[in-house]
Amino acid sequence: MVFSTTLQQADLEKTEWTNAQVARDPEAEVRSLKAAPGRDILVLNSASIIQALLKADLVDELYLTVVPVTLGGGLRLLPNDHASAWRLAGTTTIPTTGAVTLHYGRP
Repeated sequence: MVFSTTLQQADLEKTEWTNAQVARDPEAEVRSLKAAPGRDILVLNSASIIQALLKADLVDELYLTVVPVTLGGGLRLLPNDHASAWRLAGTTTIPTTGAVTLHYGRP
């Protein structure tokens, strides 16, 4: 699923994602997916969508990757009031890059 405010439909001729769907409302779509049987729901690299799902209490786990060469600013994933709502469940180090993946779960 692709969330977009500008796309009307996925251009399937330009992508290998033959089953891509365009949606506008992440909260409604994730509520629907969570209510249906199936597997995990994964959101990659979208702080704005993750923030909306956190605000709607639709996130069960967070996996954060810290990459030491990333520079710059941007939208904070977790506002200060959300930081204490998660517990560190595990870590993984990626030796080739020095990146660290942090796995957080609900307390």
